[in-house]
Amino acid sequence: MTHSNDTELSCFVYEAIDKKVTSLVSEHCAARGESQKKGFVMTKLLTPKEFGTPLHIHAATVSRWAKQGLIKSVRLGASTRSPLRIPASELERAMTEGLGTEAAIVTERALQEEQK
Repeated sequence: MTHSNDTELSCFVYEAIDKKVTSLVSEHCAARGESQKKGFVMTKLLTPKEFGTPLHIHAATVSRWAKQGLIKSVRLGASTRSPLRIPASELERAMTEGLGTEAAIVTERALQEEQK
């Protein structure tokens, strides 16, 4: 399977999951007699690689930023080894606040100084 096929498959899987979650939320709301779930917002979740690519930073840096609390993130499970996901809104915030290559360099230098 080629890389583009992997990407297409991933997109297909994410779309299927998104449809299923939306369906389950709708069913849950209907069962409770609610027309719309208050406070529930569907948002696209990005992998660290998807988040880092437009900012020109490595996925490991994105994971470290999430661990440090610089960006909001969620784990898709209870374990600390569960896959990490970042809301797409955080990417928009990072781009408007100028996070990216320069911020990554500053962060890396600060970490190196702490380790000395």
